[in-house]
Amino acid sequence: MLDERETERIMRDVRHLLAADWPRDVPIPELPRWRQVLLQVLLSAHDAPDSVRHTLGQAFVLIDLGLKLHETLDDAYQEKTKPYLGLFRPPLEAWAKYLTAAERVLLGDLLSSRYFLLLAEAGLVDAIRRFAQAIEEVHAHKALLWQYVRSELPDVMRLFNLKVNIESALFQAVMPEGMSWRELPFAVVQYHIGKNLFPFIPERELARFQEELFLVVKTILPGQKAKQERLMASWMDEGKELSGNVLTGRVVGEGS
Repeated sequence: MLDERETERIMRDVRHLLAADWPRDVPIPELPRWRQVLLQVLLSAHDAPDSVRHTLGQAFVLIDLGLKLHETLDDAYQEKTKPYLGLFRPPLEAWAKYLTAAERVLLGDLLSSRYFLLLAEAGLVDAIRRFAQAIEEVHAHKALLWQYVRSELPDVMRLFNLKVNIESALFQAVMPEGMSWRELPFAVVQYHIGKNLFPFIPERELARFQEELFLVVKTILPGQKAKQERLMASWMDEGKELSGNVLTGRVVGEGS
């Protein structure tokens, strides 16, 4: 059973892992709560020892932070997307103030080397393959996004769709192979980025995103109304801290 505080321990251990090499007085951003909850749900679906789930979680956080750190490198991207605050996480914008571009590149490389070493030392070779495929997908969509932002007057729905693909790809790598929940990361990311982009995303669209997310939750937890409602509540209210396992127990995945 996944410990109810596992994602908190993952974040703590990532900070400890980076402490010796991280610049003093530069914050290591937390994973947003909604991403913590989604990560916890997907990790809990693994039929694997706690140590394996913990390592996969640390690798996810390191890669996620590294990818976002590199997002702060392109001044044109930052300037042209400034009106759309939901495309940037505020703690990541702060990195651009604390660090030079060269320092951000080096720290991004540090994060990458740490995740690779963690997975290699644990013998999780297939996880390295899956994370590499996810990173490739993220970079492909980022290239399209940056090319589009530089060359045209951005259309918010096109920016939104590209951003959803970027933010959901990494979750596919941490999900157990063969799992039928592949719609869950996309639905969660779509809802949260849409909410962050309001009022650029119409309210009727946000209502549709929330409805689609709830349909996916009901599909993966059939007949378990209390768990469905608790999981949805954890994504609807970002102001509260994580309190225990959001599924109140073990979730059995369909893959290995």
